[in-house]
Amino acid sequence: LSPEELEQLLDLLDVPAHKRRDLLEVGTEARKRSRRRQYVDLLPRGYERLADMESMATRIWSYEPGIVPGLIQVPEYIEALMTDGDGIWWESSWEQRRNRINFRIERQKIAMEAEPSKSLHFILTDSALRTEVGSAETMRRQLEHLLHLIDSHSNITIQLLNTTAAHNPAPSGGVIVLHLGSTLRPVGFLPVVYGPGTYLDDPAEVACIIRAWDRLVRSEERR
Repeated sequence: LSPEELEQLLDLLDVPAHKRRDLLEVGTEARKRSRRRQYVDLLPRGYERLADMESMATRIWSYEPGIVPGLIQVPEYIEALMTDGDGIWWESSWEQRRNRINFRIERQKIAMEAEPSKSLHFILTDSALRTEVGSAETMRRQLEHLLHLIDSHSNITIQLLNTTAAHNPAPSGGVIVLHLGSTLRPVGFLPVVYGPGTYLDDPAEVACIIRAWDRLVRSEERR
């Protein structure tokens, strides 16, 4: 919708003034999305939706066991992951591998460079730092990047969780929660290795994911 069309729709629905601003901002983000991203034609539709929701979110919570979460991976780490999956999760293709790398970097830029800044909280297990992805040099660059984010971005929290920590409600799967401002309900996402991830927007189901996240946050002190 154009700005004028959206204004007319909000008038028609008699939307209260305190909600109009958030909805107009959502419309602005939607128009930005329609003009960007030339890398997505080879990607599963589910990850296009994830990128769209990340661009709309005001807060993002992301937990991954055994791997650095995608939004804070360095390019070398991304390339190594995509190279390892080439010919396994998709037909071997230099073009598709390149598109997937570019797509993830684009997602990072949208999340990290947003104005106003998004609140970003990441949890990764210590096994992610011990598992070599690409090479020792790649892992060194990745660790330096995590330390740089901690030191230079007040809106980013990176938490390290001991792999053997007790009472982990999600020891073998990732959890993402996307908070979409004060007007829209939060959405949960459960990523998978292959195939479409699961989106949860029912309030009761999202509440389960938020409870799991809260348990993960309390499992270890923030670092």
